[in-house]
Amino acid sequence: VTSGPTFHLRLKAIVTMPDLNVSNDTLDFGTVKCGECKIATIQLRNPQEIRCEWIAAYPGEDSNGKQVGRFPRRGNTSANRRKPSTRIFEVLPPSGALLPGQKTNVQIKFTPTEETNYESRVLLRINQSSQRLMIICRGVGLEPQIIVGQMQGDIFEPTTSIVFNPILTHSQGDEQDIVIRNPCTFPVEIYNLEFDKQYLEEEKILRLLPGYDENNNILLPTRAAGDKLPAELQKFYDDVVKRAEEEKQGDVTKRTDGKNFNSN
Repeated sequence: VTSGPTFHLRLKAIVTMPDLNVSNDTLDFGTVKCGECKIATIQLRNPQEIRCEWIAAYPGEDSNGKQVGRFPRRGNTSANRRKPSTRIFEVLPPSGALLPGQKTNVQIKFTPTEETNYESRVLLRINQSSQRLMIICRGVGLEPQIIVGQMQGDIFEPTTSIVFNPILTHSQGDEQDIVIRNPCTFPVEIYNLEFDKQYLEEEKILRLLPGYDENNNILLPTRAAGDKLPAELQKFYDDVVKRAEEEKQGDVTKRTDGKNFNSN
């Protein structure tokens, strides 16, 4: 105050960085068959007094989610057009924000692509903070397999080629018996792509489903070997086909009415 007393102000502030607490930083998914996935849920909590923003980071990828590897040769554009590879361990959702004291559940999906042991470290990067949250993920992939062979007496001999006996033209032909064995510890379904009508019908239904990701994958309930698609998917397909037929019939009716009007 001009020509007046002097006042002393004491300023206090708490300097902190965003941080996260996780309910479990080590996940063991056990054994999962290739073509299937397993999802585990963890909980994130913001222990600080400020807002916390986070994003998942994966080994071998940059901040934009692109693969980091060798530089492509000059003029080679195939590397830029290559589809993103499927993540073995994936965080869902890939990012988020928490208010002070807020909690949220996050899912981590394990999708094996071959029969091997998997172990990876998934990082959760925190915005405006030097802290990083590391989650160790482990799992084992199981690949369905079959062994094709023939019986030589009482002995099973695996083979990759079937040799038929010499025959005359226009004869009854020759037949060879083969044996298919399942060496896995779980049931395996086999089918012929050219003659299996059920497979072809199921492919038509699956092509119409929404919800495919960037890798052309979609999550569906697990089916046991030999089971059909869920009845809900069949009903969805029937409804889509019915609506398409009704729209097509409506277009034909409109064109017919237009021709009759012009003729009059």
